[in-house]
Amino acid sequence: ENIEKITPAFNPALFSSSRFRVNEAVCFPNAFPYDENGAVTVIMDKHFVAIDEFTVENISDAVKCCVIYLKEVIKGQPEAVYQSINWNYLPLAGSSILHPHLQVTASDVPTNYYSDVVKTIESSRENIFTELRMLEKSQNERFISEGNYFDWFTAFAPQGAFDVIALARDFFEPADLEGDRLNELCDGMVKTMKFIKTKNMHSFNMSLFFVAGKSDFVPHMRMCP
Repeated sequence: ENIEKITPAFNPALFSSSRFRVNEAVCFPNAFPYDENGAVTVIMDKHFVAIDEFTVENISDAVKCCVIYLKEVIKGQPEAVYQSINWNYLPLAGSSILHPHLQVTASDVPTNYYSDVVKTIESSRENIFTELRMLEKSQNERFISEGNYFDWFTAFAPQGAFDVIALARDFFEPADLEGDRLNELCDGMVKTMKFIKTKNMHSFNMSLFFVAGKSDFVPHMRMCP
């Protein structure tokens, strides 16, 4: 109930709504943004949710809220192409509060990660994501599964105990993250969270990366306990 009382609201001159809602998920401006455009999406009403208690519906509703925000940002600020949806789950992963929430950002200035990947794309003859996908599938050492919309594997150089990557099968804009594509992504995230719990770990960091309008940057998610 404190969301309506104390969280900031979007500027009506820039956005179509003061806050965006999809079922229990609520998106509102980040009072302490990490980037040029920043919002917070509260995932659900419940204040604490264990890592193995999230559902596909919980997460997909929250991601839909983030996508609504990103669509409105790009409409008013077309140069804000570096867009991401992020999740620091619990204090060990850098979260300041227990209540489960996503951070969503959009900027015309790339982060270090975007700079490194885009620079590599532009200096390579082949698409680096196509090469990565083919290499992981052929070696079959870290490859997890092949979906209709994403390929799942673990990173050769993980940023933690392990690092699960969901690499889209083709380029798409944030606005296209819906329907079966969104369900497949969220289902994989829920399965990864349940796996993390089996390893007696209880927190993680997740980022979903887009570069709007850049078709050689394939959207992908990284999830690391």
